[in-house]
Amino acid sequence: MLPRLLLLLTTPLLQGSRYAGLLLALVSERSTESSWRHGRLHEPQDYWDYGDNGASWDLGECQQGQQSPVNLSLAQTILTDPEMLFHRYGIVEVPLTMHNNGRALSIQVEGNSMGGIALGALTWDLKQIVIHSPSEHTFGGHQVPLEMQLFHGRAGEPLTPKTTAVVSIGFVPSPQPLFFLESLRQGGLPDQVGTSSVVNRQTPAALNFRQLLNSTFLEYSGSLTMPPCSTGVRWFVRSQPVPAKLAALDDFRHAIRSMSSLHQDYPGNARQLQSFVASMKVIERRTQLVEGNTAARDPEFERATMEVEAESDSLASSLQSSEQEKQEKAQEKKYLACSKEVNVVQQKLQSAKAQIIAECGSLEHARSSLPNVGQGLARVQFLRRIYGLDHLCKANQAVEKRLKRELDVWRSHCLKLKTASPPEQTQEKSPEESSEQPTSDSD
Repeated sequence: MLPRLLLLLTTPLLQGSRYAGLLLALVSERSTESSWRHGRLHEPQDYWDYGDNGASWDLGECQQGQQSPVNLSLAQTILTDPEMLFHRYGIVEVPLTMHNNGRALSIQVEGNSMGGIALGALTWDLKQIVIHSPSEHTFGGHQVPLEMQLFHGRAGEPLTPKTTAVVSIGFVPSPQPLFFLESLRQGGLPDQVGTSSVVNRQTPAALNFRQLLNSTFLEYSGSLTMPPCSTGVRWFVRSQPVPAKLAALDDFRHAIRSMSSLHQDYPGNARQLQSFVASMKVIERRTQLVEGNTAARDPEFERATMEVEAESDSLASSLQSSEQEKQEKAQEKKYLACSKEVNVVQQKLQSAKAQIIAECGSLEHARSSLPNVGQGLARVQFLRRIYGLDHLCKANQAVEKRLKRELDVWRSHCLKLKTASPPEQTQEKSPEESSEQPTSDSD
């Protein structure tokens, strides 16, 4: 009863403030659309909390349709769509106010100052950053310590659940710090309900969203993960979690646990996983930075691609034979396709390296903690955990080894394409067609 009273007493303090538009605290008034006013969502009329992690929520659409979060690893089929998810976030170097409203940590974004995402003809502007601990979605089939949800509203349209797109990013422990999270907690986190703090407050702190978007994402149509649980929300969930220092993850977890009610079985602000509708479509999408992304691509191949494009423009005006022109264009097209494959493999290799840091780092930490573990069943269980981490570490190392070989093959193929003359080019085979095609590791 006491936590409920505290929330009811603090909620009016937020109404009418800049935090009244928090996407996470939104509950509909009996109609979903009527809860969105002036581009902002309003506080709930009915009380709710995370006492049973949302199992008993009977507000809005919480018991209807395809709900979020889900375990995307259960999807029977994941479609691959060549259409890229573009992102255009700037590097944020200004101080930001983070608020603890008793249900999540969040940062409200005014206007479209931080950028956003685009898919096809649709664009969304970043409106809010929301933090959950533990994660709501799973990453690789497992819940992770932290999930950051980037809420976007469709540009030029009223803000409703159906015009909302959420980019979800998970974080796992690592020996190495992640500059993004270090900046996001610089200045201290608000660890009391109803308080706020200024983060990312001074140089060299900066939020570089581009680092987090350098991966593939799984898209599906779900809902808000808080009442009114409105459906029609478009989700983009990062395929692999991002490694971050354990101390940073613990800071966020501590601040969020301050919101937990006394009767809560599992402290935190994560809604329980929802049933997976069999007909739900899951799409894997690659990402690409708009206006240049030197971090996500290999500079050497980017320069080579630009050279090919420039040479193509020059050759087009000088070629006398239409047959020669066709050959040149075919050669350029194959080279550009090869360069794109190099970028794809590099992204996969970066993700594999991140997984190695996370899994192998956890293994080393567990091994160093073994002397402090007692005897009997506790020790047996701990040794089983070490065995499992060792298996994951070696598996990821094998993936990295395979991807390095694959990357070498593609680079060699691209080099041949670039230096071959048009007649020779017509005989050149891609790695998929040639005997150089990389094979899976047996280790």
